[in-house]
Amino acid sequence: MTTEGKGDVKISGAGSASGGVYNTVSISGAGRITGDIEAEKITISGAAKIEGSVRAGTFSASGAAKVEGDLQAQTAKCAGATKITGNVSATEFKASGAAKVGGNCKAEEVKLSGACKLGGDLEAERLFAADTFAVAGLVNADSAQIVLGGECRAGEIGGGRLTIVQAGNKPRFNLPMWWCREGTLQAETIEGDEIYLEGTTAARVRGRRVGIGRDCHIGQVEYSESLQIDPRAEVNGHQYAGTGPGPAVGQDRLSAPDGWAKDHADKGYTWGPVHINSEIRNPVLRTAAVAGALLLPALFIFLVLPAVLPAVGVILVIVVIVLGGVVALLLATLVGVPLVVAGAVLLRLLLLPLELLSWMFGRRRRRYTH
Repeated sequence: MTTEGKGDVKISGAGSASGGVYNTVSISGAGRITGDIEAEKITISGAAKIEGSVRAGTFSASGAAKVEGDLQAQTAKCAGATKITGNVSATEFKASGAAKVGGNCKAEEVKLSGACKLGGDLEAERLFAADTFAVAGLVNADSAQIVLGGECRAGEIGGGRLTIVQAGNKPRFNLPMWWCREGTLQAETIEGDEIYLEGTTAARVRGRRVGIGRDCHIGQVEYSESLQIDPRAEVNGHQYAGTGPGPAVGQDRLSAPDGWAKDHADKGYTWGPVHINSEIRNPVLRTAAVAGALLLPALFIFLVLPAVLPAVGVILVIVVIVLGGVVALLLATLVGVPLVVAGAVLLRLLLLPLELLSWMFGRRRRRYTH
């Protein structure tokens, strides 16, 4: 893309600009672009609205961004609440948070996380998807690695090597399943060369080498080389589509093949740099766990202990410290050590102004007393 000789657009706070061809476009705060726009680099943070199509070398949007048209870019990254009413065409397309595309999405590499919705087809050479998504049309990828973190839907799925796994292999601490809900996928037809499925409900699956893993509900399976069915899966019928006598159908418990999907499912999800345990599937309880990790250890360290230490004996102090350590360890196990540490540091910073005011008033009182 050549944009030499064109000016730049920079909107800070609240402002608007007309469409056209520019070198760079930067919007922070509340900005609006009227008309189609073309630029080498477009960066959006805050709330932005583009009343037209976008063509860019690099498109980056965070916060609340809306494009009323098509998006064409070499690299497109959308975070937060992003809505594109038209089609997306890119070399690399990455969407996280609440992203919505009204039309089709076509890219060499697609990475989806959070809650993504596509109103048309999704076509990619390499697809990496985690958490929840909904694709109204066809998902077509040479290689698809999908981790189910919630209720996912697609009209049809096709491609070369398809790996679809559930996040989290088992509940932690033997907690009931309403706490550790598994992800699911619903599709009418799934077709590929090498297929491995977990948590999938489909009317028909066709492939050369097919593995039906746990929590699957499949109507009919057609295979031309091999078929493995986990005892924890439900398959109404299967048919050998190759030549000669069909091979025996395996009935052993299956595990996900090595690759990005398996590694991501085992590690859990990542919100920025903070690790969240993937086995807390209920969103309300996961939010409560994160809030507890941020607040409880900090409250214990900086509010409870200073009040308890002068008033009780040594044994009770030890008991309080042990109980606080158990709580902190439980929270660290559920949501990760970084959140627990971040909560302690955050509250410490929030308490500093109060401590400074208390020290100043105490000093002034002592001065007047003497």
